[in-house]
Amino acid sequence: MVHSDSYLYLSRHNIYYFRAIVPEGIKEDLHKLEYRRSMQTRSPHVAQTIGRALRVCFESNIEGVRANMISWEELKKKLDDTLVQLIAQEKDKLRKVGPYPVIADDIWRNNTIPSYLEAIQTISELRSDKFLDVPSDNIPEFAVALAEKILKSSNIQLDRSSDQFMQFCEATVSMYLEFTRRRIGLNEEAKSFLVTNLDTVVQPSGIDTNKPSGKLISEVVEKYCSEMMVGGNWTQKTESEYRAIYKLLINITNNMPVSLIDFQVSQYFKEILLKLPSNMNKKPLYRDKPVKEVAAMKIPKEDLLSISKVNAYFSRISQLFTWACKNGYAPLNPFTGIGIKKKGIPDSEKRIPFENSDLTALFSSSIFQKAFHAAMRPRIKK
Repeated sequence: MVHSDSYLYLSRHNIYYFRAIVPEGIKEDLHKLEYRRSMQTRSPHVAQTIGRALRVCFESNIEGVRANMISWEELKKKLDDTLVQLIAQEKDKLRKVGPYPVIADDIWRNNTIPSYLEAIQTISELRSDKFLDVPSDNIPEFAVALAEKILKSSNIQLDRSSDQFMQFCEATVSMYLEFTRRRIGLNEEAKSFLVTNLDTVVQPSGIDTNKPSGKLISEVVEKYCSEMMVGGNWTQKTESEYRAIYKLLINITNNMPVSLIDFQVSQYFKEILLKLPSNMNKKPLYRDKPVKEVAAMKIPKEDLLSISKVNAYFSRISQLFTWACKNGYAPLNPFTGIGIKKKGIPDSEKRIPFENSDLTALFSSSIFQKAFHAAMRPRIKK
């Protein structure tokens, strides 16, 4: 889920990531779509603090990459080092202000806070009835004890039966309520730094951080295809057809981690796919060239992949990502519903047409030939 701040991204484990999109004009040269790193926190406040600092670092240096004053690798190193320092600072800050023992959180949340809220409501109702002579016994005992403790430490005396004392009790309980809520909040922030095993941990410079954690597309494809074959869902021919489509996906996306593929990546794949010719691997003009080089060629419209074929590609890839989501490899399926709708095509023509080679193989088969000759043989009436 993309956060309202476009530089923050919340993973399926509720861990915040810093995410910066490489601008147009640079990503083509770098073959990079974005820079993404885990901030190792579930706290929105901590994520915003770290994210703002990283955003300033990214934006102040990305133009230097465009002007060849600094390399992409150097910028990544600078961002990684900055992130390590910022996380260390937040951890240090957390150590200075807390946290409180987490073991009591449930007691505070389920018992103490409801008691405070009930006491505040009771005192407020008592104070609202101006014609009622309210004895101090009607005020919750713990509220009176909290108020008197503060009054005693400050050497202040108030009449227990006075409205001023009741007002002070109400304010005291409200203060403790806010303190308790903040206490639980600090614990939540503290726990956010104890879940780094679930997501990417930023390593100091010198270690390859180019590949975030998670399975690569090729690894997920292998698991999916293997499961389909083991379950008897595919024939060998079906597997071959699906793998050819997935191979193209791997090629176009540079085999990036499947968990990082979002709608921006699926749209990029769509743009490339619409520029490719049919039977690309069979035609000598295209088969030995990289996919992106072929996509950059001016291919005649009649030689491009048909819309039916393109939609078939999306359908196969969507099946892969649906499986990946169910098995915990991907947070979303960005290939669902992105097929191209073409007006004026009857339902009977929306199926993928046979190639000439398919028709030749079909009608020249021995089974068809025997059936054809049998059908054409004149029948003798008895």
